[in-house]
Amino acid sequence: MGYERPIQEYELTRAVRLLQERKAWGIAREEFESLFGSDRRGRKIMAELRKRGRAAVIVASGPEGKEVYRLPENEAEYREFRAKLASRIKELEQALAGMERAWKAGGLEVAQEQLF
Repeated sequence: MGYERPIQEYELTRAVRLLQERKAWGIAREEFESLFGSDRRGRKIMAELRKRGRAAVIVASGPEGKEVYRLPENEAEYREFRAKLASRIKELEQALAGMERAWKAGGLEVAQEQLF
């Protein structure tokens, strides 16, 4: 991977404005290239808005059935997305713990259960 420039304040401000303007329908990932230069950068900007506490950006189903990034319409929608993130975090923590156990047990070998 090449050098990626840091997310700039103007990009975050622009993203917040777009989310506010499109509150009802959100921003589809397909638009990220034209809006932010690439899909990857757009996803990073949305994540950065959450990390910095600038916007409670969620992923939801848009009017056309596609997933979009948008602001939650109510507390229930916010709580539902928060629960999904918490579940993903728990799953990743379990994966890391399993990798640690495997590495400490030899790491380079594939563990197999006894057949008999």
